[in-house]
Amino acid sequence: MHTAPYDVGAVATVAGGMMAGRARVSVTLRGTGELAGATAQVRAALQGVGTLSPQRAVQVAPQGFILVQLFPGDSPVGQEAVVRGQIMTAGPEDRARAKAAVLAALESLDLPGITLNTTYDERFMEGVTNDDALVELANAGIRALSPEINIRTVGGAVPAFSEDFGSFQAQVPGVMYFLGVSNPEAGTVGMPHSPDYVADDASILVGTRAMLAAMVARLRTD
Repeated sequence: MHTAPYDVGAVATVAGGMMAGRARVSVTLRGTGELAGATAQVRAALQGVGTLSPQRAVQVAPQGFILVQLFPGDSPVGQEAVVRGQIMTAGPEDRARAKAAVLAALESLDLPGITLNTTYDERFMEGVTNDDALVELANAGIRALSPEINIRTVGGAVPAFSEDFGSFQAQVPGVMYFLGVSNPEAGTVGMPHSPDYVADDASILVGTRAMLAAMVARLRTD
């Protein structure tokens, strides 16, 4: 469970992909060819894989998105240059598709006198992918034991937001919830990592009851 800018009294989740995963890519260019031009081509090829502009990074994205963020480039040193970045997707299928697209884009480049050495860590940070059956079970348990809690459905993944809870889900099926902590009457907004973040203390009871209800529902299935 992670705090979020929903109103106090609400929790939110969704079956399947809920938060983006991050892959890390590093391309080392070596050779006697024109390094600056080759580096520009590599950066353009990687950016071309993306389906979203960087301006969309903090908005809910359509399913199947690929967001490419390249780190600022350093000037080539001698006969070597490096291009680094990260690739954001939501869901295992999208992650595999993005990796294949990145490698294919690099392999298609014609760079005379230049060789490329690519490393791609597709599991740098796992995306949150909720187990469908457990989402249904947990939601039903919350409705049965705490009907006053408003269960919302997350509209989709925001490419720039990741969460390492997905690393647990890669080993054991699980469900992540957002916990509403905003209080419109008090004028407070619980947007994590923002300078005016305020979490209303009333949300503590809501989160506790929701998690207890979900756990009871799970225990009753055994």
